[in-house]
Amino acid sequence: LLPGLQLPESMRGTDLEALVTLYMPVLSLLALLELLPIMLHRLASRYEGVKSYSALQMRTMRRYWRFQLATIGVTVLSGSVSNSLTAMLDQPTSMLWELGQSLPQVAVYFLATVLSSALVVGPVSLLRLPLLAQLTWTALTRRLREIFCLH
Repeated sequence: LLPGLQLPESMRGTDLEALVTLYMPVLSLLALLELLPIMLHRLASRYEGVKSYSALQMRTMRRYWRFQLATIGVTVLSGSVSNSLTAMLDQPTSMLWELGQSLPQVAVYFLATVLSSALVVGPVSLLRLPLLAQLTWTALTRRLREIFCLH
């Protein structure tokens, strides 16, 4: 689709290509799902002017939940219906059969999303990286001040 995003010829047909084509959409969706609550929270507090913390949380989670439902619906419909749309238009009576054949193909994407979320995003969230970075920066700057002030 985009010429700059194509893999080099030497990587085509390899396991690395399969890994990139399977996990890049999954990881980009998971990154978006990690950043979306922060963006929705800022939207509600700064643009809409919501003051109450509970109202901020409720708006953020409600919109986040709706986005997740829309993502699931769009993914299923675009992955299954787009592939078999021409066959369904040619023979409308075969609609259920076509959907039955194409819906399981989307299961690989969902399985990769759920496994990546459970095995990557969950443990990384438990690390609390922003807090870890802040504590590391504080300790590092304190140590540097001690070194340069004593000598």
